[in-house]
Amino acid sequence: MTIKAKTKTCAHRWVVSLIGLDTSEVLCLKCRVRHDVPMDKAAVTAYRRYLKGVHKETTVLHRTWHTLERKFKDVETEKWKLSNRELMDTIEHWAKRRKDVHILTVDDSYFASSFLVLVEHKTAHQFMGVTALFIPQCAPGKPTEFFLYPCHAAPLYRLLRGQKTWRNDSVKAMMEDKPLPEYRAAQKEVLRLFRAPKGKKS
Repeated sequence: MTIKAKTKTCAHRWVVSLIGLDTSEVLCLKCRVRHDVPMDKAAVTAYRRYLKGVHKETTVLHRTWHTLERKFKDVETEKWKLSNRELMDTIEHWAKRRKDVHILTVDDSYFASSFLVLVEHKTAHQFMGVTALFIPQCAPGKPTEFFLYPCHAAPLYRLLRGQKTWRNDSVKAMMEDKPLPEYRAAQKEVLRLFRAPKGKKS
């Protein structure tokens, strides 16, 4: 006696996995079966409209960063036209009227106040991330660029939010209200010298 194995029919959940001008592809998320779908005129028109929209969206998405590059970089060599304090001052003035550009103050390796410029890449429909530009004031070398996607920025945000000792109010309390005992002792000695009658310094 032969027993036939029962086969389950997949309740397909189709999604579009690939769109092309001639042929597109659909995929079942459950059984992973794929099928080609020939494109007709209406589908091709809709896809071309999408491509046009993507091009426009991408242009807006990176507009501010590309504007910054064209203004402060040499197009052919991609080298910065300015550096250090001169670049900091120029970019600070340029960024004043731009809501998607933020400037933070940090120190470079020479302990000189420098800039961390954050440029958002966003439109009304999407947010891709942030380009960070570090401009040292005194340290040698060119400005450094890196990009933070939202998944990269989230851990940094959680870290900054979670470190209580990094917050401005806590740091202020540590520096002003709770100095080291040795510093208090030094202060006491300075005040003793200041209050001592002239000619009676010990």
